[in-house]
Amino acid sequence: MSLFDYRLSLSGSTRYPSMPRVVSIFRTGTRQFLAYALFLFLLPLGFILLMSGLEPPTEPSSRAARELAQRQTESEFAFPAAPGTHKVVRVISGDLLDVRAPGRGVERVALACVDAPDAGQKFAQQARRKLFDRVAGRIVRIKEIDKNVGGMPLVEVFSSDEDISHWMLVNGYGWNTPSDKCQALYADAEQAARDRFSGLWDELNPVPPWQWRKG
Repeated sequence: MSLFDYRLSLSGSTRYPSMPRVVSIFRTGTRQFLAYALFLFLLPLGFILLMSGLEPPTEPSSRAARELAQRQTESEFAFPAAPGTHKVVRVISGDLLDVRAPGRGVERVALACVDAPDAGQKFAQQARRKLFDRVAGRIVRIKEIDKNVGGMPLVEVFSSDEDISHWMLVNGYGWNTPSDKCQALYADAEQAARDRFSGLWDELNPVPPWQWRKG
């Protein structure tokens, strides 16, 4: 007697299962397998959906933060604005800035009485970095006192009542321009930097940019 015949005798039958019964058993097993596979697929998916529902919505929060920053930026230029109020939008060098006034476009201005090292000179990058750290992105008060030979405004810049031209000169990041007005205003600031060997005055004989431009 075969093992299969023995199992059938135990169940009280000596007949082989009919084809319909075999098909029925196969279909039942297949449905059970598919149900189990579907359960395994849906279980992690449901868990992911549940966790995503519990997490804070990051994108809307980021959008709200951007909108808030935009409103704050716009409120900085809310009218009536103080006379001479500008926002520094770019620092070009140690003495050049791009600024924007309320309701106006971007304008390039030069720090009055400061001649910072030109690109390629020693301390040019340091001077730009110091000016950037002092005013970039800030609301400043500007007063035009003259124009240079190219027609660019020469301006006094005040950030929280700090005179930026004075700060650059007293810390040794530029030369006081040789005009009577600038010498009267800032000669002491440049001399203080020289005495302390601050910034570019740490060099033995720093070359002024107006001489360096001549080659």
